[in-house]
Amino acid sequence: MQSKQKEKVFKYLYYHGKKGLVFVILFLGIFIFFSVNFVSAFSGTGNGSLANPYDITNCTPLQEMRDDLSAHYQLVGNINCSETSEWNSGAGFEPIGIDISGQRFNGKFNGNGFNINNLLIDKESDYVGLFGAVGASGYINNVTLVYPSINGLERVGALFGK
Repeated sequence: MQSKQKEKVFKYLYYHGKKGLVFVILFLGIFIFFSVNFVSAFSGTGNGSLANPYDITNCTPLQEMRDDLSAHYQLVGNINCSETSEWNSGAGFEPIGIDISGQRFNGKFNGNGFNINNLLIDKESDYVGLFGAVGASGYINNVTLVYPSINGLERVGALFGK
């Protein structure tokens, strides 16, 4: 091969090698994005089944309920959510479930007679509450919200918006 031909082959491989490297980096980036954002790791104990519901011990796992809207959950003690006043630039807790088909809470939540204290939600939207929207198979019972501060536009309630 002549020198010019070798140079052309080298440039071709170099160019396509970059494209290949870009493809690999893009593929890995997408894989990591979906792994991190759509595979939820619940910080509490339990596995979310009826026999072994996720245990809610503070406001962090309560907020994590948004990641699995069809699981079973239970409070295992009173929780103080005053820290939510500092979450999301002062907007507080993000409601669990939204009023879009497939994104409503359809799980089971048993408060076991315990309280959720000082929950703050301040949203410029509809369907605002601890549970933003509950689906037909969603079940919430035996929980009391004490001193909640819940603000929104329409369909606003302490326990659920819809």
